Amino acid sequence: MAKLTIEGNTFTNVGTAFSYSVDSESIIDFKNNRMQGVKTAIEERDPPSLIQMIGLPADTPVEDILEVVREIRDKRVSATDEAGGVEFLKHSKLWPYIERSSNIVTVISGLFAFAAASMGIPTVL
Repeated sequence: MAKLTIEGNTFTNVGTAFSYSVDSESIIDFKNNRMQGVKTAIEERDPPSLIQMIGLPADTPVEDILEVVREIRDKRVSATDEAGGVEFLKHSKLWPYIERSSNIVTVISGLFAFAAASMGIPTVL
């Protein structure tokens, strides 16, 4: 982990004064800087992907996630029916990836939350 101090600078007519990766785990001390015509003072790059947010392994195919989310949404598989939801997922293409995740419960919850959020938005998926 790095500690970065950005202090006493003048930023004039720049797009971004400071940009860092979300994975950098840096402590940023940004103070006493002057800005004029700056579009973005501090930009956090590389936000977590959908796969990372749900907790699935990085090699999980996005198409498989979307297929499962569509099926949950269209079949109205209930997140409150834990046994039914797990059984449904065990028979999906996604199950081998879910099994490799660090927290199966978090992944299952994330998939059902994503499916619930997509209700009423058929063009997205």
